Amino acid sequence: MVSKESLKRFVQSTGKIFDIMSPSEENVQAILEWIMPDLDPDELKVSLVNYYRYLETQEDRYVPYFDPIPGLFHRYGMIQKHQKIAKKVGLTWWPYIQKYVANPEYVLEMVGRKKPEIKKMLATPLGDSYIQYFTKRLYQFFDLWFHEFPRWHNNCGGLIVYGLINKNTNAWGFKCRTCNTIIPVEKLDEITYKHRKHVNGGKYGSPKSSQ
Repeated sequence: MVSKESLKRFVQSTGKIFDIMSPSEENVQAILEWIMPDLDPDELKVSLVNYYRYLETQEDRYVPYFDPIPGLFHRYGMIQKHQKIAKKVGLTWWPYIQKYVANPEYVLEMVGRKKPEIKKMLATPLGDSYIQYFTKRLYQFFDLWFHEFPRWHNNCGGLIVYGLINKNTNAWGFKCRTCNTIIPVEKLDEITYKHRKHVNGGKYGSPKSSQ
């Protein structure tokens, strides 16, 4: 769960965003703290072991066990629950927050701020390599999520969400909330659309602005 204090800071900063013309460092930090995953030392150990196995074998089956994005959505369901405002804020502020999300040193500082043992675990060649991957993955995902979503499925008009798509392999990805069709990233434009047009119990109308 997102901490009450973290959520409070996010809500407060969100309120300020629409009242001021210039962004403040305080607001940016509050938003980043809200979207930045918290790392648990025990879970990080598992991630590092599987990341090492991946580096040694290049087998994709290890990826779900060290990729930070599934944990972000699994632990912080609020991001999905309040994705409309999260995307609006993230998109509006992307020019200001992207430099932080893309900076491994800043990401390391953020994820290790509350738990010194996290920094210690990452202060190795393997840890440094992992935080580079971690940072790259966060940037790629949020750049995509903020700019290309919400989206709907061409087939049934269902909302595309991020979640568990295969329990047996612990694979996460985008899927249609209505029919559960898995949506590969490379086929987003082919089988989904950005502007809602599926309305009135299954009938298609004129495209509307994204919601």
